[in-house]
Amino acid sequence: MELLNFKYFFFLAYTILGYIKSLSSGERKYLLFSLLGLLGFVTNLLDYFVFSSNLELYLVNDLVSLGLYFIFFFSIKNLKVTSSFIFIPLTALSIIALLFFNFDWPKSNINLYSNYGYLNTLEYLLFSFFASLTSLTICTIVLIKMFTTNLLRLNLIFLLFGILSFYLGDIIQSGLGIYFISDTNIHFKFSEIFLTIRLFVSNGLIIFGLLWKN
Repeated sequence: MELLNFKYFFFLAYTILGYIKSLSSGERKYLLFSLLGLLGFVTNLLDYFVFSSNLELYLVNDLVSLGLYFIFFFSIKNLKVTSSFIFIPLTALSIIALLFFNFDWPKSNINLYSNYGYLNTLEYLLFSFFASLTSLTICTIVLIKMFTTNLLRLNLIFLLFGILSFYLGDIIQSGLGIYFISDTNIHFKFSEIFLTIRLFVSNGLIIFGLLWKN
């Protein structure tokens, strides 16, 4: 699990490199990665020092992160991405999140509920699966639009592939987590493996995209 502590390095890199990229390019959309870095810091510090076993906090973090990525997609020039293309899926996911908060369905083993009782691990994994599938679909469409409009800026391609690999890994992790939900040992082992892989692959691509100069 020590490798997962590298996430703080990536949060710091996002915060600094996003700001530097915004200054050097004159494009404010890269500040969204600084916000993602700060969001990661705040979420993990709150989870460590204030809350514990807080699935609710991480679901809100996932939803806000998704919103920031969607805003980034919308801000890419010359792609003709409409606001409804971005905000309708985000609204739908927000409604799904509220339903999971307010209704105890699907039910799970009592040991898999958060300390605050609003969510269980199965609900969180289902939300992660739906959110990742939505983001993967939108990111793929954005990539296709980039190639068909000849908007081949390598830094954007690295960033989009980083986001795509993050949510692809999340789909695999969530799917396996749901499948092995009854066996907590296998469930946590798969979670650790895929969290580590996703941590380095997706963040590596995103950092490379922030460093790349077109």
